[in-house]
Amino acid sequence: MLGVLVGAGIAANGFLHAYDTSSWAPASLLSLVSASAAFLLFRKGLVRFGSDRDGASVTAAWATISWHAVPLSQVPYLGFFLIPPEILAATVIARKKQRKLGFGMLLILSAIVRMGSIACGYALRALWRLAP
Repeated sequence: MLGVLVGAGIAANGFLHAYDTSSWAPASLLSLVSASAAFLLFRKGLVRFGSDRDGASVTAAWATISWHAVPLSQVPYLGFFLIPPEILAATVIARKKQRKLGFGMLLILSAIVRMGSIACGYALRALWRLAP
């Protein structure tokens, strides 16, 4: 189920030309990189703050689904205004899966991870444009 949702989100990002790309292939690749970075950063943050590794993996996978299944941040002209609801949704999902950390800590972690995954996608896009 989770893989289907992420796959549909990556395909939707390709259709929306995520990260201001001009075609489907780079948009999908950048979305896949962003999804991978978000998972790894969220998992690392959860483990760092005291979560067990197995629980951190499940929580990281489900928490980042709000960013990748429904790519609201990639809606033209409005996307950046929709990032805070994505962060809040990730925090609520993470809180349901992970009771060990408080809501405030998960909110901060979600914001840091979301900004990190966006930065990773846009940095790779910039490198993509520099390539001959």
